[in-house]
Amino acid sequence: MADVIQAIEDIKQYDSDVDEQLVTSIFRSLGPVVYNRDTRYVACSDPYELEMVREGFVKNQLGVAETDSEISAAVQQVCRLMSKSHFKLRVTFYYLLVKKYGKQNLF
Repeated sequence: MADVIQAIEDIKQYDSDVDEQLVTSIFRSLGPVVYNRDTRYVACSDPYELEMVREGFVKNQLGVAETDSEISAAVQQVCRLMSKSHFKLRVTFYYLLVKKYGKQNLF
């Protein structure tokens, strides 16, 4: 669970009232992804990565029915919010998207 604690500490940079249960649920839903160095982080400079976040997470998992450009704008907003961090933890990135879309009930 040390990695969950790391994610909670990371999220505190962006949300002073972190929902620790939500972080834990997102962490668990990602499975082995959070332990692999190649998939643990979101690369905002990689268009394919951002497309996978949009399609795989926002559309499929969260069920958001906005246009691709609207979802891409939301993903870019999270990229900008996390721009000071060279390594953007996927758990943090997804947490911010879940909160933005008000989809906490899915976790």
